[in-house]
Amino acid sequence: MKLQTSILFLLATLSCGCSSDLSSRWAMDDSEYASRYSRPYPGNDLKKLGRKLKQSSDARHVADSAALYVGAGASDAPFTLGADIGLLRFSSDSIEQRFGLRGLAGTGEKDLLTGLDTGLRFHLPTRLSPFVGVGVFAGGSTSRTPAEDDNIDNDRDHSTDEDGETAKHSKLYAAVYPEVGVSWWLSSRSRATLSVQHHFSTSGRDEDYTFFGLTLASRVRFRDPDVPARQPVPETDSSEADSQQVSATTTEAAEWTDQSEVETPLEWLEASEVSDAE
Repeated sequence: MKLQTSILFLLATLSCGCSSDLSSRWAMDDSEYASRYSRPYPGNDLKKLGRKLKQSSDARHVADSAALYVGAGASDAPFTLGADIGLLRFSSDSIEQRFGLRGLAGTGEKDLLTGLDTGLRFHLPTRLSPFVGVGVFAGGSTSRTPAEDDNIDNDRDHSTDEDGETAKHSKLYAAVYPEVGVSWWLSSRSRATLSVQHHFSTSGRDEDYTFFGLTLASRVRFRDPDVPARQPVPETDSSEADSQQVSATTTEAAEWTDQSEVETPLEWLEASEVSDAE
């Protein structure tokens, strides 16, 4: 319980220490976000409040981008420490994939493991974003243990059970885990994430553990050049929409009137024939 409390305290301290933009227009340095919310506020106070609430929580602009991340975590039974570094890919505004390297010390056998960690998360497209996900870790380690009485020539020097002789052991390790957590965008590019993962180990149920992690990510823009950027839906007030509709109708009527006043060649010819007859 002390471990969980310490991690929560660390996250709170980190969030306060970082330059988190708490204004409603918190991501105006992102072009897609700015295209939605750069227009003036509506005059109606209720509509103005509604737009402020919407833009203060909107994080849809993260779609089609990527982020570099670093993280650390621990579990208490069996005691395990871990560190992560890798890449996040936001394939949409609510789905992210993770590819990284992870080091684990402990995992019930006092081994130092290094390997690949990958996962998939589903989250809300909001600034404060709870999520659920699944992941897989696969790694390995090598270690040495005393071997002074195993009757084996471990160091291949044609002598067995020497003083200080050790044996080398290699180990493969894997775990699959579900996870839940919450992310907070400190700015349009930086994010802090607190996650809880329950690892089901290939070493047996006695070595399953719950891993509490804290991750910091820094986003970079990433778009497929063959895929055009998403065009945001224009957000127009009802009064503005009525005004635009009236303007469009007036313009259309004026064009029709102008066209009706222009004589066609056939009408000019008929008028000429009438004049000649008279």
